[in-house]
Amino acid sequence: FLTFNSIVLRILLKQAATMAFRCILSICVLSVFASVALAELPPGCVEDTAMPDDQYSALYDKLKDTPCKFPVYMRLYELEQYLSNKEEMKGFGLSPEQTVEIGSLFDDGGSFDQLVLDGAMTALGPHTLGLACTDGATLLELSSNQNTRIDILKAIVNISLDLGNNSALYVDKFEGFLYKEEAKRIVNEATPYGCTFGNTSVVKRLAFVIDTSGSMSTTFPGPEGTPISRMAFVQQQLNDQIRMHLSDDQEFNIIQFSSSASQWQPGVQPVTDENIASAVAFAEKLSPSGSTNMIGGLTAAMKDSKVEGIFLLTDGAPDGSKTAIIDAVTAWSQGKKPVFPTAFMAGSDGDWMQELADKTGGMFRKIDA
Repeated sequence: FLTFNSIVLRILLKQAATMAFRCILSICVLSVFASVALAELPPGCVEDTAMPDDQYSALYDKLKDTPCKFPVYMRLYELEQYLSNKEEMKGFGLSPEQTVEIGSLFDDGGSFDQLVLDGAMTALGPHTLGLACTDGATLLELSSNQNTRIDILKAIVNISLDLGNNSALYVDKFEGFLYKEEAKRIVNEATPYGCTFGNTSVVKRLAFVIDTSGSMSTTFPGPEGTPISRMAFVQQQLNDQIRMHLSDDQEFNIIQFSSSASQWQPGVQPVTDENIASAVAFAEKLSPSGSTNMIGGLTAAMKDSKVEGIFLLTDGAPDGSKTAIIDAVTAWSQGKKPVFPTAFMAGSDGDWMQELADKTGGMFRKIDA
């Protein structure tokens, strides 16, 4: 468990590391890295799954009014405690505006406080639904310390959904050749998460459970206005997630469901070049048809004793009882195995999926397409 003293100790250690980094920067010239193609803002990202105003206001006021001789340290402790408590989060993420406003509570000016700001951004990252680069630039401006800005950039770059066209907004916040080149390197090596699945690194052994029912053939305007089917878009997002966002220490599986369910492999597999190629080939063959036997897909994932979390994507109401699905998955989860549901639909009832995220400790997302 975190203690207030552990927060202070961690900050002291971070300050020592920062001083070492400054020394290295003073004698090294960083190489210029070539630009690479970065992810565009996915269409249909919406914020109506963000923390409700009343819940957020209670969190903000609690942090703002922290009674302590060194309130900024205690704020970080309180923030980390809150974000790690699934009963407090209730399956919601933070909107860009909420993230920026909470971040501003850690801008008190002193050198130690700047390190606390870095810690706050690191804590907020996994719980933020996504940022526009204009929001990220605002967060960078909370610190005048160039080293702290580098650390904040590392914490927010992969949740910056429109990074491809707006990376200069980040680089321009740095002064001096060395810092600008370091910022360029971080930006150029980034692989931003999209709205569809978010940050899958939070689960070591995961299953993607994908709706392939007939309604997934519905089309909508893609990133450049060209019509694309929901199925084709999800295939692109799933393939990107597998190729770019799974690490060597993770294991994964893909399960599809329509009228029945089938899976890429009998159980989760290690992330290897061979398995990535095989999984992508499986995903590319997914075709929309039939009904929405969601419980079949979820059951296949839950039967694998190694699965520690599920990323569920659907564009419609499931066959059968929603309550039965919630009860079955909650019993499997036992509060230790999160489910991250994404509702890929326009104007559909997602309340029950929010409840599913709440009861399992996951985060609910919605794609308006």
